[in-house]
Amino acid sequence: MDEIRQVKYFKEIKEYETVQMDCLIRNVEAQNGVNGTYLKFTLMDGEKETDVNLFKDKTNENVFNLLLADDKYRSLNVTVKRVTLYKTKKGYLNLQHLSSSKEAKVSDFIPHAPFESIQMYDEIISIIKKYAPNPIENSISEIALSIYRNYKDDLLIAAAAYSMHHNIIGGLLYHTLTMLKAAVSYLDIYDLDAELLITGTALHDIGKLKEMNTTSLCEIEYTRTGNLETHLSVGMMMVEEENWKHNHTYDEERVELLKHMIASHHGKLEYGAIVLPKIPEAMLLSYIDNIDAKMYMFKQAQQELEPGTSSSKTIRGTDVRIYRPLK
Repeated sequence: MDEIRQVKYFKEIKEYETVQMDCLIRNVEAQNGVNGTYLKFTLMDGEKETDVNLFKDKTNENVFNLLLADDKYRSLNVTVKRVTLYKTKKGYLNLQHLSSSKEAKVSDFIPHAPFESIQMYDEIISIIKKYAPNPIENSISEIALSIYRNYKDDLLIAAAAYSMHHNIIGGLLYHTLTMLKAAVSYLDIYDLDAELLITGTALHDIGKLKEMNTTSLCEIEYTRTGNLETHLSVGMMMVEEENWKHNHTYDEERVELLKHMIASHHGKLEYGAIVLPKIPEAMLLSYIDNIDAKMYMFKQAQQELEPGTSSSKTIRGTDVRIYRPLK
């Protein structure tokens, strides 16, 4: 019998191949289907997660019975295991064997930003301060810094979206920092209100802290506020809360412009903008936001492809089948 290949990520598994790997198993549930009971659960490899529907057959009978019969697995939230997987032509994974993994730990399999959250947080704070007026008191930069201080713990974990882009631990900071770097580069090209562009970029998605909850296991869910409102309206309210705390000592127009940046950053009404961008800084912010989200989608999709191949279907949010060049 051929030796089973060891892999680290799902993307390494080829069609009709059986492999072994360490991964995180989460949310095991028994479901009733037309052909009997099957098991539904999530596997995570540290880069992505995939939902598995396990139907009993001769290749997985032992694993199926173990997961179905043992209460500790039926009520399972998280465990790290060494698994044997088989990939079908359509890309479905079949779990064939399960054993303990001595080397791996839970944190190895939680998708996270490529930089430490505290590092990204500190860099964002530095950029805001760099483009703040002197003195900073009663400026919109002070509003941004105050919000970041008040929500620091949430920011260090928060994802930037439920599923479309940057849906990882630290994803909101990563998305925001990348956008800020792009915004700074445009300041050398165009005559813009630097403070407004920087604070608007820093706060454009701040409402997502109340729109969604992100756990340390990167489980993302919408809150009641998120279901009833949007992160744009919530972000505007967070700015206005700071204004109230300071007895409206901030310049009225500057606060309105900052809220306009948040309200219009989706660019078009059909994309969820509350209002269309009406100043250059708001228009630019909407494009930077869209570019960064799309770049993330493209890069993530390319990681799943072999060089010289295209995705088998249109990637959600891009409307194209993405190609990965040979080199």
